[in-house]
Amino acid sequence: MPLIKEIDHGDWVERIYSNGMVAREGNIPEHLQHEFYTNYNPSAARIVHRGSPEALIELAEKLRPQEE
Repeated sequence: MPLIKEIDHGDWVERIYSNGMVAREGNIPEHLQHEFYTNYNPSAARIVHRGSPEALIELAEKLRPQEE
């Protein structure tokens, strides 16, 4: 994704990409941090399995680390 614009605000840098993503790095102002964390919802990203229970058990066994 190509970078459209990079804005240097002194203590922090803001990068705007062509897909609309905005990345901020550095000493970000408190109001922008508050805006980010009020919209942050880690439970919104869920893994959904649409298959048989047997396939889910098989997948879980593959992902489980091998015990020695």
